[in-house]
Amino acid sequence: MHIRVSQDFKKKTKAAVSAIVIFIFVYILIFLFTIALALACIGGGIWIIIAKPMFLTLMVGAGLAGTGIFVFFFIIKFLFKKHINDRSYLSEIKRSDEPELLK
Repeated sequence: MHIRVSQDFKKKTKAAVSAIVIFIFVYILIFLFTIALALACIGGGIWIIIAKPMFLTLMVGAGLAGTGIFVFFFIIKFLFKKHINDRSYLSEIKRSDEPELLK
């Protein structure tokens, strides 16, 4: 059995696959940039604290390091999210319960 595929279908399929590949490539670039940003923020925060140890620089350094960590967390959080469909509020309609509806 041979199924004929139209040129338009082939074109749209190539476009969809290309879009997925580009998305993966861009996401990897963003992920690598985020790691570099987080490391730079943590390093900068530590450097600020070491350069002049006092309460203000401790807060600025901790804030800078925290910013890097939160940006990194924001990029990877969807990888660990579980999507659960709650169907506990749904109920089955039976022919004996609603004969007019299922006529």
